[in-house]
Amino acid sequence: MNGGIKDFLGHYTKWLTDLLQLSKTWRAEMINDDLMHSISDEVLGKQVGDYWMSTASMMEIGPCNPLQKLHRDFGNW
Repeated sequence: MNGGIKDFLGHYTKWLTDLLQLSKTWRAEMINDDLMHSISDEVLGKQVGDYWMSTASMMEIGPCNPLQKLHRDFGNW
């Protein structure tokens, strides 16, 4: 990776992707939770109507890495 992207993502950042596929706990307790549905309905439902949560990932930004600025992933969302 080039320096700018690596600096943004973090030199010691750990990623865990595809949580919906890998974790029954994530599906049952996080995604299928009344609070999650309420937040999603409020935020997504008002903007796009029906929605489908089909991906989830987590990241741990390691020591000595700057915090990421609030940003939007990709332009397609």
